[in-house]
Amino acid sequence: MRLAAGLAAIGLLVGGSTRHPPPNLAGKAFTVTVSADARSAAERSGVNLVELVAASANKTLALLPHQGLMVITVSVDASQAIPEIGVGGYTDPKGGNVDLWIDPHRARLRQVLETWIPASVAHELDHSSRIRTGPGYGYTLGEAMVSEGLADRFVYQVFPHTPPSHGITRSRPPRSTGIGSKHACC
Repeated sequence: MRLAAGLAAIGLLVGGSTRHPPPNLAGKAFTVTVSADARSAAERSGVNLVELVAASANKTLALLPHQGLMVITVSVDASQAIPEIGVGGYTDPKGGNVDLWIDPHRARLRQVLETWIPASVAHELDHSSRIRTGPGYGYTLGEAMVSEGLADRFVYQVFPHTPPSHGITRSRPPRSTGIGSKHACC
């Protein structure tokens, strides 16, 4: 026992680390709801969307302050997905709940989902954390730019192998809202 503890301490001193899996926060910090058509499209491509979103949220929330129960909803709506990546996201600025949309007709859907769902979850949960614990998303263009930049950089902290998304933005707000009532991001 002493030997194992000593070896672990030596490993930490020479730059190693002991990694623990993130806590399972499903049901405690978040719930995941996936529409039947999104689940079906993902399953046809070999992806369990509920598990992918939950694993991404667990890894993300292990690094963020959070409060309350967040609802993460995934559905099919190609018009809400960012055309360049096939996934889109939105965080409600009032409650911090997250909506994700997928385009089920994308080529290489498995690769799209496995790459961009974790990144989108991290990005949107960063917004959710700021909304729920402060300082919020922001009301001015400058504040929104800061929030988007922080969320984009956070993605690379959580998922460092995510491809660059520089210059990928939405050209329109989500369909059901007026300009300024919701933010739209990647």
